[in-house]
Amino acid sequence: MPNWCMNTLNVSGGADEIKRFVFANQGLPAKYPPQEWEKAIAQMEPQPTESYFCFNALVPTPQEVLDMGYDAHNKISKDTLLFALHGQSISPIDGYHWNIANWGTKWDVYHDKITPDEMGWSEGCEGIEFEFDTAWSPPRDWFEQVCSMFPTLYATLHYEEPGCYFAGDIIWENGELVEVEYSQQQCEKAFAWMNDEEDDLLLGIEADEIKNG
Repeated sequence: MPNWCMNTLNVSGGADEIKRFVFANQGLPAKYPPQEWEKAIAQMEPQPTESYFCFNALVPTPQEVLDMGYDAHNKISKDTLLFALHGQSISPIDGYHWNIANWGTKWDVYHDKITPDEMGWSEGCEGIEFEFDTAWSPPRDWFEQVCSMFPTLYATLHYEEPGCYFAGDIIWENGELVEVEYSQQQCEKAFAWMNDEEDDLLLGIEADEIKNG
């Protein structure tokens, strides 16, 4: 299992553009042909039919990538994979490397079927804020591509990854992307809640030990 990166997306601007942003980002994740071991599971699991917030909505996976499959390391040369991870357009490529190159993370939004309401949207609102998780890293490349489609909006993507201990902000304003990586001191402040949880856990253990003699 990966480390989970916690993301908070805040977008503000005109009500019409906010509405367009929200509903344009409703879609369905990429559907890859199941591998042999997945076929039985795929037959039992219901397939989603209602759209929700996902990266694939506005930055869709190309058909040739779907045809290649999500994980096709044995079909692709090492040079091709290296070029892809450095953002160069290479074909063919599998879904794993395409996602990293185009979204900034190896999977789509993790298990969160986020609706417009859960994005904080209501008719006439001029801003939304909501949270979602991604694997290992923030969706920097997805954020940049989507923001460029809505140049009049102001957007910030705040991310925290406590496992590898990094955090920061990615900001879109006036058609430009600004990235702020947190210092060690800023990370300590951002992850102070982890220490609070550890303290609560230790207090609970001590209380149980006292109670049980």
